Amino acid sequence: MKKYSTPQTMKIPSSLRGHLPTVVVGLSLLAGASSASAALVINTGDIVDNTYTYALTADEMTTDTVFGNDVYERTLVSLPDQNGVICRNVGTNGTTGITSYAIVPSKSVSGAYFTYLYDFTGAGYTVDSVQFTDRGAYIGAASTTVDITISIAWSTDNTNWTTLRDITSVDGAFVAPSDSSYSPVIFTEPVSQVYYRVTYTTEDGSNFDASNRTEFGRTSDGMTTPGFSASFALTQVPEPSTCTLFGGGVALLALLLRKRR
Repeated sequence: MKKYSTPQTMKIPSSLRGHLPTVVVGLSLLAGASSASAALVINTGDIVDNTYTYALTADEMTTDTVFGNDVYERTLVSLPDQNGVICRNVGTNGTTGITSYAIVPSKSVSGAYFTYLYDFTGAGYTVDSVQFTDRGAYIGAASTTVDITISIAWSTDNTNWTTLRDITSVDGAFVAPSDSSYSPVIFTEPVSQVYYRVTYTTEDGSNFDASNRTEFGRTSDGMTTPGFSASFALTQVPEPSTCTLFGGGVALLALLLRKRR
């Protein structure tokens, strides 16, 4: 797997500037609105040996159910056949009979996104590091002139973003999926929340359509590689009672030492 070890500050495409959310509710984006809810709940039972891993597998991508339940924010557009950014079946190979799945943008917008929030506050942990992986993108542009970009980024505050990579079609050329395991992001200060965002844009502001085939995390029946994943190394936050007990012990020890003097 190719590693991308030089993250850069995320550049927000002009078609999205001023539209990306900085609050949880009441947001709008392009032709539609964004939905927001802390959908993914992480409990202490989900953490094993100070490690938590989230992976959206091929089996879970057959419908929008798992993705729809777990996603924190995504572009929503009211359409008969699609609902903004959704996870769905993107076709079956006529020769092999293998069906593929991906997370795709609506056909009626020129820019869209989805965001995951990994929040360990309730579980009582802070994040030491996180490593992201993804299946990359499958882009089949509508013409030889329309370029499409899929950007993958992370943040700790849902405002300031660091890009993991941009996947762009050049002169409308086809782009095939490419697995990527990024260098771990290491935090030097306590962090309890990490956001993960994928943004879709067209260079000229034209809308996505059926021939764009703009697909992120494309995976297929029988594949063990997930569409995308995040693996966290964690540190448990001491319980307040533990801190109080420790502080009381230190105070008692100091008192005894004073008496001995």
